[in-house]
Amino acid sequence: MHLRHSLFALLITALTLASLMPAVALASEHELELPWSCHQAYRVSQGHESGTHTGFGAWAWDFDIGEGTLVTAPADGVVRMVRDDSTSHGCASEFAWDANYVVLDLGAGLDALFLHLRAGSARVIAGQSVRRGEPLGEVGNSGWVCGTHLHFQLQQSCRSWWCPSVPATFFDAGDPTKGQRLVSKNCVTRATCLVAAGSERIVDERDPCFRRNLASRWWEQPGGYEERFDYTFATATGEPTSEASWHFEVELSGRYEIAVFVPPGADARQARYFVDIGQRTYSPPPLDQSAHAGWVSLGNFGLTAGKPASVRLPTNTGDPSTRRIAFDAIRITPVFHPSAVAAVSLELDPMTVLAQSARDWTVPQPAMIGPLRSQREPAAAATPTNPLPYGGGVTSCVGAARAAAPGAHLAWLLALPALALLWRRRR
Repeated sequence: MHLRHSLFALLITALTLASLMPAVALASEHELELPWSCHQAYRVSQGHESGTHTGFGAWAWDFDIGEGTLVTAPADGVVRMVRDDSTSHGCASEFAWDANYVVLDLGAGLDALFLHLRAGSARVIAGQSVRRGEPLGEVGNSGWVCGTHLHFQLQQSCRSWWCPSVPATFFDAGDPTKGQRLVSKNCVTRATCLVAAGSERIVDERDPCFRRNLASRWWEQPGGYEERFDYTFATATGEPTSEASWHFEVELSGRYEIAVFVPPGADARQARYFVDIGQRTYSPPPLDQSAHAGWVSLGNFGLTAGKPASVRLPTNTGDPSTRRIAFDAIRITPVFHPSAVAAVSLELDPMTVLAQSARDWTVPQPAMIGPLRSQREPAAAATPTNPLPYGGGVTSCVGAARAAAPGAHLAWLLALPALALLWRRRR
């Protein structure tokens, strides 16, 4: 009896650890990239709890950065607040509330504050989705400054732009102190996702294999694949003002179906995807995003192992600028081909047959795989509604591999012996 109670206690403990591990991992990750462009180096001019860094700013840093220098997002997030119109500044506390700033919501109740920015330099607006390494604004002289610098702090979210700071560290730099010279590794990712042999691969807009052009402003919205997606507004211009792309390569040559996920809420009617398979680029018929929701096939394509491929979606769809064009996930799936089976029975080289069959390219009319919406949603307003609660977390942009905390697997392993012993005692 005592052994059974002990085993039950071990089982409950292990399952509890498994459920708590992801939350604990998220809460402990306060590491950020340095808040300026890749490879540039600047010194810490003021550290924690010194000089003017008291109270809400006790955990802040000042960086000796010159006027006009770009500052960049230290992690994925959503812009919560922006001020960009102040030219008032001085070396006295009376100017404290005259500073220009960007407040970036990093999720989990945390914000990153960029203070003393130059008037008119903001690259973002409130509600906009931002990825790590993307520019936010420029260093300037605004507010309480006794010399040009960037004031940066991680802080608890509150109703104001000025909230209690919290401890944080930087990747490869830790918690730097006054006088340290820091080289930024806050570089925009240019990754390519591998489609393993015989496997399906989904590339989401949160993966590092997804790239978006910074010419447009971007927003996030809940829904779609993995419960959120990016969007911007379509244009009717001849040349694309912006685009986003998904990048991948296959481990095994052959024919693959490429499908895109269309989330509810998109209303661009002429979204034109371009599929670049290395040798040439294909353009399937335009897709009416307002008439679909779910996976939609772009067709079957012959892909060559080791050669980069991509799917691009420009914003110049010809739609009015009030229509939202959505960017969500794509799916690459190996396609069964009867000739591959015939090759095995005839003792032919299957790769030769697949290479021959890949020469034929067929694109059906966009076939809706997901459910059709029963009613069309009203057109989106030109100004996006408030998407602030849907900001990306500090753990974003690392793909599905980091979605679960590594410790969760250990907790489940602890549960297995308990389950086995309980089963043997019952028998």
